[in-house]
Amino acid sequence: MKITVIGAGSFVFGPTVLKDAIIKNRLDDCELALVDINKELVDLMASVGKRIARENNVSIKITSTTRREEALEGADFVISSAAIQGIKRWLMDYEVLKKYGLMIRHGNAEGLEALSILLGQ
Repeated sequence: MKITVIGAGSFVFGPTVLKDAIIKNRLDDCELALVDINKELVDLMASVGKRIARENNVSIKITSTTRREEALEGADFVISSAAIQGIKRWLMDYEVLKKYGLMIRHGNAEGLEALSILLGQ
């Protein structure tokens, strides 16, 4: 199975995906194809992922590239961190949740925030 991760150079998104794939879900014999416009960051995330896999005895292939087409070739699943108008939409969600006294989480979206993000895509 090949999973392509677009925007994997993000210091928030990248490590979270790596941790979930390698530690939480132990995706043995899988390929994570990391892609980002920043070569230095995507290569760094690939190195981090390889180290996490090695330390947790998970047999996973991790590649990195700046070429989206290359990373997408043969992908079974694609995960994207791209957020159109990200902060603007996050602030809109924040105001609605605050208005109704609902808990506001910071970081990865969960609950109502996640639903809002999914429906907006």
